[in-house]
Amino acid sequence: MLIVVPVFVGNALCDILWANGTLPRSFCLGHIGMWAIFQIVTVPLILCRASFLVDVCLYSAILAGLIGYGIRKKAYRKLKIPKLGWKEWLAAAVMIVATGYIMVQAFRLQLTNADDSRFVVNAVDTVRTNRMLLTDVNTGKEIGAWTGDLYKDVISPWSVYAAYLAKMTGIPAASMMHTYLPPILLLLMCGVFWMIAGELVEGVVYRAGFVSLIVWIYIFGYYSIYSVETFTLTRLWQGKAVLAAQNRQNGRRYYSGGLRSRYRRWGRRRYNLLGQG
Repeated sequence: MLIVVPVFVGNALCDILWANGTLPRSFCLGHIGMWAIFQIVTVPLILCRASFLVDVCLYSAILAGLIGYGIRKKAYRKLKIPKLGWKEWLAAAVMIVATGYIMVQAFRLQLTNADDSRFVVNAVDTVRTNRMLLTDVNTGKEIGAWTGDLYKDVISPWSVYAAYLAKMTGIPAASMMHTYLPPILLLLMCGVFWMIAGELVEGVVYRAGFVSLIVWIYIFGYYSIYSVETFTLTRLWQGKAVLAAQNRQNGRRYYSGGLRSRYRRWGRRRYNLLGQG
């Protein structure tokens, strides 16, 4: 659910959007696409006070349909893994070591926060009761109306998404948010930076160097408890650090710009094929 499924979903989305199905792009687009689809499916169900099991079944059916589409279209054959020389392997090794370090630390260390009372408790309660955001985390009573931060959680149901992952994998929701999600989200962050580097520089050496530099900036970026680096490495499980704020915006700009250019090229090609240009 955290690696294989996003790659297959992203590969299917790449085929639908006529994008090159590289492994980093499929992984990143798969996660971002899964988030978007989950929000579209889940928010109306929360507002209708539907059961969590309905959300699980409906969302799982959509994911299964996308994976089935990718397998039927054999989109996985378009996954490209480039051949690398020794310089590329060396640069990639430095990048992998830096990225692996923050992933291991995110998995090994458990950093709690007062916001656990909202994010983690909502996820645990959703799995336990099959009700989505209907329990007051302070009193344990049923919520009559969503106000304040609770309403913000309804329209951005990150806790419910973590509950879905916990439900499908059998991992406790608290462990999913604190232990298993952070390393995957950090890998996703580096994947987005890898694609951004591809827009700025050419060659694996420079792209790997760009990502390595960014990772080291994050490692030594604890100059404030409110900095992006601090939120990313200590509170990423809340879904409101760099991945929710900055990188998703960069990812959308990257994909939208690339797709617009592809559609323009496709339009010109079709125009020429019709003998009108």
